[in-house]
Amino acid sequence: MNETPPEYLSEPLSLDPSCWSPQDIYHLNAALIVPRPIAWVSTLSSDGVANIGPHSYFNGISDDPPYVMFSIEGETDTYSNLRDIPECTISFVTEDLASAMELSAVKFPSDEDEFEWADLEKLESECVRPARPKSAKACLECLVDRIIDVGNVNHMIILKVVHYHVSPEIWDKGRINMETYRPIGRLGGQYTKMGSRFKQRRPTWTEIRNANSTGVKQSVEVTSCD
Repeated sequence: MNETPPEYLSEPLSLDPSCWSPQDIYHLNAALIVPRPIAWVSTLSSDGVANIGPHSYFNGISDDPPYVMFSIEGETDTYSNLRDIPECTISFVTEDLASAMELSAVKFPSDEDEFEWADLEKLESECVRPARPKSAKACLECLVDRIIDVGNVNHMIILKVVHYHVSPEIWDKGRINMETYRPIGRLGGQYTKMGSRFKQRRPTWTEIRNANSTGVKQSVEVTSCD
């Protein structure tokens, strides 16, 4: 029988994950692996019904060429749609889209269009069939590279990015401006906004070696971005 998580710890937790239920392991992972970006995934069913929903087991995995991945638990509409039409758009959720994103996470019947329920205007994509939300400040158009079954119920979707869309309002001097982008992320069972930021200058091996030869410990320079 599975153990239950203790309310408090009198010593460090040392855990074999098979001792807890999958739900308890989910809560542990979701709280430790933070903050997580949110992939707002738009797909299309074989019957032509649009679907959009958030997935926070998501990240980039390659830049040359660009690939991203996200994980789906169970036989969801997103999973079924990607098996039938292996194309999608991934929009990034910003503070102004939090409510619409949360509404789209509801388990609607398969023949319902979450774009309509969340009052999201659609834009046609350049290279893929699924639409993208007009209000998104950034979006990726993607093709499914492969689907890998992981564990008992999860499916890892690996995607090749074939087109980018970025709004002028978040672009500054050739880069994304975080002050105007303002993405949100998952923080355990909650969401988080962008907080204080800092930069660190990474020393080179030569600097570390030279500092060590003089008996001075090499430090890392920290600069606030606020």
